[in-house]
Amino acid sequence: CIGGEGRKMHRRRGWSALGPLFVGAALLATCSAEAKNNGKFECPCITGDAALREKVKPVLEDGGLPLNYGMDGCSAYDSDSPSCTVGDPPAWCTQEWCYIDQDKCPVNREKCTEAGGTVGSGVSPYCETRQHHASHIVPNSTVPLMYSYSTCDSLNLYDSLTFGSSVAGSTIKSTVLDGNPPFSIKETVDERKPEWLGFSGVLMDIVDYIRQGVKPNMGLKMVEGWASKSARKHFSSSYTACVYDVIVGNYDVCLGDFWITPSRLDMMSKQPGQPAQFLIPFREDKIYLVSPSIESSESFGDLMEKPFLPFKPDLWGLVIGFTIFSSLVSALIDKHNDTDYHNKFIGSRNIKTPVL
Repeated sequence: CIGGEGRKMHRRRGWSALGPLFVGAALLATCSAEAKNNGKFECPCITGDAALREKVKPVLEDGGLPLNYGMDGCSAYDSDSPSCTVGDPPAWCTQEWCYIDQDKCPVNREKCTEAGGTVGSGVSPYCETRQHHASHIVPNSTVPLMYSYSTCDSLNLYDSLTFGSSVAGSTIKSTVLDGNPPFSIKETVDERKPEWLGFSGVLMDIVDYIRQGVKPNMGLKMVEGWASKSARKHFSSSYTACVYDVIVGNYDVCLGDFWITPSRLDMMSKQPGQPAQFLIPFREDKIYLVSPSIESSESFGDLMEKPFLPFKPDLWGLVIGFTIFSSLVSALIDKHNDTDYHNKFIGSRNIKTPVL
């Protein structure tokens, strides 16, 4: 997403994560309103580390920041910063983030393998990660700190750079829109492809082609369902919620026939590194505007009356009276004109005058 103002004094983190392959949804994990959100299982926030707080205390005090800055779970720590207390604050001011546990958040392939998993499988917190970056406010010489918006289900609207890692040999998390033939169909589980949990269709074939096109091949972890409840709180469209889910890193792939709308493209383009992308369009929908026809019950007399409706009867009387008066005056003035009026009778001339 859009980077924050250059003068902002915060931020932190270098990212290494399994970047989404293409637009899809990632089911967001929800936190109750009562419980404190301490980040995701694979990338928890730093909380209750008294030794760490003591180390960074001088830096935070010099910067005029609260002593719990970034270290009390997910929160919008920047909402009261000088850059955010203006008339039209940047969008990142209200985004939640936290400093993360650097032991668990980065992918550790060795510990992941020891736990019997592969990168992205979710077997161990060491098998997955979230986008995270090195802190700019706390010098690395003081203590190396990393921060993450993604672990708090927030878009990173502040940083301008994100770095991805190879997905070869990793496990991708996917969800599929059910009942959408020929793109996705739910049937009995195919023993040849048990990882799809019975789903088949055009989109599954595309993903299999991509998975088998890298060495070592990518694994697949299917999660039945669609957009997460927490993402749907932000969007009325479950499709747009899926885009949001992938951006924040809950899923790697959401399989469905998405409309490529300006709002979805804008949301993706503003995120650093564009972690979510649409596939090349494979079809287009033609949209028609249809309006009901209006049956008229007007009679012929009603239709003939319409030209006279703009004026009220008394105004029409004035128009007709003025026309007759003008005709009589013209007849009296022009009665000596024998060329036009061969009949000398005054009544005939009065009748001819309105016609002429």
